[in-house]
Parts: sequence; structure tokens; C-alpha cells
Amino acid sequence: NKLQVAAGLFETAKDQIGIAKVYGNIGDLHFRQGNYEEAKAYFEQSININHQLDSTSGMAPIVSNLGLTHMNRGNYDDGINVQLKQLEIARKKGDKPGMAVLYTNTGIVFLEKGDYNAALETFEKGLALSEELGNKLLTSIAIGCIGSVYQGKGDYEKAMDLFHKDLQLCEEMGDKQGTAIALGLIGEQLSIEGQFHKAIEYLQKNLMLCEQLGYQKGIAKAVNTLGDIFYFQGQYDRSLHFYDRAIEVTRKINNRLVLGYSLVEKGAVLLALNKSEELDSLTEEALSLAGTLANPDLFFEAQILHSKVLFLKSKPEQARKVILTLLEKQPGKQQKAAAYFELYQQDKSNKDYRNQALAIYRKLFASTPKFIFGNRIDLLEKE
Repeated sequence: NKLQVAAGLFETAKDQIGIAKVYGNIGDLHFRQGNYEEAKAYFEQSININHQLDSTSGMAPIVSNLGLTHMNRGNYDDGINVQLKQLEIARKKGDKPGMAVLYTNTGIVFLEKGDYNAALETFEKGLALSEELGNKLLTSIAIGCIGSVYQGKGDYEKAMDLFHKDLQLCEEMGDKQGTAIALGLIGEQLSIEGQFHKAIEYLQKNLMLCEQLGYQKGIAKAVNTLGDIFYFQGQYDRSLHFYDRAIEVTRKINNRLVLGYSLVEKGAVLLALNKSEELDSLTEEALSLAGTLANPDLFFEAQILHSKVLFLKSKPEQARKVILTLLEKQPGKQQKAAAYFELYQQDKSNKDYRNQALAIYRKLFASTPKFIFGNRIDLLEKE
């Protein structure tokens, strides 16, 4: 392609500045296509050349993309540390555009790691700088990301407001990838709230744009959320189709976080369909990924799946022990409710489990109208 031709010309001319720039651009192309190994190699070569030239000008976006590449490969700490190191350099030089990029993208890594407080603090610094500089693209990214933090914290009204602001900004700029991401965020939020018909409309637009752009991570997230919707509606075969597609894409691009969730969610569908053949290998892989990534939410979900599989194998004591161990770690309210709910599914004679789950879900639903909370309240009240 043109970038490779340009790289060849710069290499022939021994133009190190040109080589560094074009390597960064080639890395960016691979990054967008989900070729993270290739992206990492080009970003690192670009950074190394800049260091040899003692030039830090324009390095922030390249270092940030390297950080996001580490994140997409599941290496969160590497993704954070490489950006924080460059952030300190940018701060000393008074490089506000570089700081804005680094704050925003470091926040994205904190968000995927599940550290909402660190993510929010970092995004807000990035947003303030982006607005000061008049950088609409970075402003839209920060706004959407802050929306995701509020979504994670259960403030759905604020999250949805920010997602729509993000979408409006992206459409005004003609930013197709940003538009695709914002559509996906809105679709996911509608799915969480149980507004499935509207969610599907947004997700179909999101998926179509992601496919046009070749944006593999966006495709994986879209089909994974569609899998969730059809699972909640009891359309298990359709759900399985979308989860399998998500797993295929995430394996291809080595996005281990989305892969982990897709495996767990496929496991839930297989349990609902009484298809036990794949469950052992699927659960083992999900547990391994959760341990490697050290993502607390994925770890919890993988352990719940593990417990369900043990119970299916007529190992009730082992199944119960897995959940009780999770409860010993003092999880948050949502996970605590899910743990008691599953304990009750495994032992209907223990009404204390039912009552604990029901009480927590009622409190959660009163403040955060999540579909799954309401659904489980209905199930428990019928018992």
C-alpha cells in the first residue's frame, strides 16, 4: 500500500524523521484492523527512532496507541505505564495536545481494567485539556468514555446523555469510527435497560459501519451485545450464533477481554440449551483469561460459570464452595446479589439465599433500572 511505499522511500533516503512518522502511521493502520502484534512492532520502531533522534515531538499519539495496543492484548499495566511515562515528559515540556491524548487514552485502559475512579479522574483531565485546545475529536472520545464510567457506576441517565453528546459531535465532524463507537455505546446501554428493539436498531447501524471500516473490535462488541439481547429474549440459537461470531473475531485480533466475556456468555447459552460438550474447555479458557487479565468483573463471571458447570456435573458442594469463596472477598452489591441468586438456584430449600438476593436486587433496581435486576426480582418473587 501507499504507506509501505512511503516507508521504502524514506528508508532509501535514510530519512529517519520520515521513517518514524510513516512507521507510526502503518502501526495505526494495523491497530484499526486489529492486527495488534504488527501494530506493536511498528509503534515500538517509531518510538525507538524518535528516542535515537532525541525527538519527542508528536510522540504522544504513537505512545498512546501503543498503550491501547497493550490493553487490547490484555496487558493493562503495560498500557498504563508506557503512557504515564510519556505523560510526564509531555507535562515537563508543556505539551498540552500530547497531555490531552495521553490522559484520555490512559483513562481508556483504566476503564477496561475496571478501575472506574482512576478512569474518571484521568478522563476529566483529558476532557478539560481537549476543550481548552478546541480538539473536537478528542473531546468526543473523552465524553463517550466518561459516559462508560457512569454506565459502570449505574448512573444510566447521565451515561445515555453523554453517549448522545458523543454521537452528535462525531456526526458533526464526519468521524465514522467515532460515530460507530457512539452508536454501539447507545445500543449497549439500551440493551442493559431492556429496551431490546431500540437497542437492535442502534447495534445494526453500529455493526454496518464497523464492517465498512474494517473495525474488528467494534464488530466483536456489536455481535457480543446482540448475543446478550437474544439470550435475554430466550432466542438461544440466535444468541449462540452471535457469541460464536464474537469469539471468532476476538480470537483473530487477540482481544482477550471481549473474548473472555463472550466465552462466559456462550457458556450460559449452552447451559440453557443443555449442551454440555463444549462447557469444560470453554470454562477452563474463560477462567484462564480472567486470571491472566486480572479483571475483577470477568473473574467473577467466570467463577459463576464454573460453579454452574460443577453443579451440572452433580458436584453441589464444590459448586457452592466456589460461590462462597467469592462472597468471602466482599464483592460489590451487584455481584453479591448474583452470588446469592446462584446459591439459591442450586439449593431451593435455603430461603435465606433467596431473601438475601431479593433484598439486594430490589435496592439495586430502585437506583439502577437494569433489565437483569428486574428479571431476577420477578423470578425470585414467584418462588
